Amino acid sequence: MHRFTIAQPETLDEASALLLAHEESRVIAGGTALVILMKEGLLHPTHLIALRRIAGLDRIEETPQRLWLGSMVTQHALEISALVRQRLPVLADAAAKVGNIRVRTVSTVGGSLAEADYQSDLAPTLAALGAAVHVHGPQGPRSLAVVNFLKDMYETDLRPGEIVIGVDVPLPPAGSGTAYLKHVTGPITDRPCLGVAAAVTIDDEGICRGLRVALSSVMGFSSRPLVVDGPTAGVEGRRFDADAIEAVAERVYALADPPDDLRASAWYRKEMTRVFTRRALEAARASIRRAAS
Repeated sequence: MHRFTIAQPETLDEASALLLAHEESRVIAGGTALVILMKEGLLHPTHLIALRRIAGLDRIEETPQRLWLGSMVTQHALEISALVRQRLPVLADAAAKVGNIRVRTVSTVGGSLAEADYQSDLAPTLAALGAAVHVHGPQGPRSLAVVNFLKDMYETDLRPGEIVIGVDVPLPPAGSGTAYLKHVTGPITDRPCLGVAAAVTIDDEGICRGLRVALSSVMGFSSRPLVVDGPTAGVEGRRFDADAIEAVAERVYALADPPDDLRASAWYRKEMTRVFTRRALEAARASIRRAAS
């Protein structure tokens, strides 16, 4: 591996300044992806900006209607957090499916999103929940929806000097259910061949009042999840039954444009979008029933 310098700033402003000062610089959080790319000679940064000394980035906090996940929260911390398990168990479930325990104890929320890999467990889950990514840069803070933050293969909407500081996740309203399903064609610790997250809200009469399904690995090699909501699928305001679930699955199938890679053919992935969208929506609906019983 080539030579590089590691800087350990203690403030966000200092970290942003360092990023701007060195053209070939990279932020390092857990390093699970970055270090591999460096070892393989695909990246050659001269400076690594470590975030570990910046206070507050490893916090999970609750406000009346949202959860805040600091960018340095690890996947394992997300997986075992009592607060996350109580308020947004689908996030804990998704985090528990990331790699193996060695990866999860190092990999971070912010790093996972900033990596912008098309094979992701966290991105579709956050997208289905309507989460927003918060960044800090030379022009101050800003936020943007996960689906807008992720632009393409290993490409995000981060501007020069900007750093991911956390993710703001709305808490679903009453009558909501969520689920995340990961489909693998190799070892269970592998990246997903297909990841499907579903969030649905149903009223006391069984009418769909809100729905969002998000899938990874189905928009070519782009890291941006495919998101289908209730109006797009034509199910909002109608009874959420087997026909409604089928309508969402068919809409997802029509929009999916998955890639061919070593994990699966494009044809196979596209066929599985129907199967796993149905399963995710059925699981989300079942979670509503369990909560009501």
